[in-house]
Amino acid sequence: MESERFGEARSRRQALRGLAGAAAAVLALSGRDASARCKGEGAGCKNSHQCCSNQFCRREAGSPKSASGICTAVGPEICVNGVDDDGDGLVDCNDPACVNDPACQIGPEICSNGVDDDHDGLIDGADPDCQT
Repeated sequence: MESERFGEARSRRQALRGLAGAAAAVLALSGRDASARCKGEGAGCKNSHQCCSNQFCRREAGSPKSASGICTAVGPEICVNGVDDDGDGLVDCNDPACVNDPACQIGPEICSNGVDDDHDGLIDGADPDCQT
């Protein structure tokens, strides 16, 4: 009885492999390949799996994952545009590619310029670094 079940399971696996091979053969004979099923640059997408291999699905910054995006070619991270340019899920100064970019350097607070120089969320007089 046990050997019969083992034989049935093996037969099912072999049948499934045969079906997968047949499907691949049909695609090959029809001249279609997997890349023909991906969406090109500028096409709408729900996730990066729908885009061709050199692209990712870019959504508006802060939009939910359920929002639609656009298939976008992967490029270098631009560290000041508020967009994940290289498709790694990290934006601008949060991306390791921007660690040495001048826009992402954290300096001491300058207490008279109206800018949060040390990126702690506090500006000039409201920053404890300026209260001496």
